Amino acid sequence: MRRTERIAAVATVVLGAVVATACSVDVRGDIDLDLLERERAAGDELPAGVVGGDDALSVDGGTSRLITSVDDMSYWAALTTDNKVCVVLERGGSDDWGASCTFAHDFNRGGVGIGTGGSQTLFVPDDFPSPMTDGWEQIAPNLYRSA
Repeated sequence: MRRTERIAAVATVVLGAVVATACSVDVRGDIDLDLLERERAAGDELPAGVVGGDDALSVDGGTSRLITSVDDMSYWAALTTDNKVCVVLERGGSDDWGASCTFAHDFNRGGVGIGTGGSQTLFVPDDFPSPMTDGWEQIAPNLYRSA
């Protein structure tokens, strides 16, 4: 192999490693959300179909954390494999689930919301100013729902 070919081969390997590293950056340290830092517990598993089903998201199942279960609705936080922050919800142990995801920097600025049959849910970072206005209630730390 000639010297220029070797240099090109080495440059390609190094560039490939840099690109692979950039694509696999873990953003957990960039997200203002203590919930994702706690150990996984019972109930943190996402509903069937959210991970690995036909309509599955690219959610990293190992990152999911149950936020709360209220009024026959369960809410989880999770990260996608491309490092977006998601709020996932499921109605009453059924296959009726939904999710909304956003990039970490957008989440830190305004949270992520999802609509559910006439009401809205807003999942926000730690220390986020409360969106408490008429028609909103806090149902868990970091989680608000319109009435």
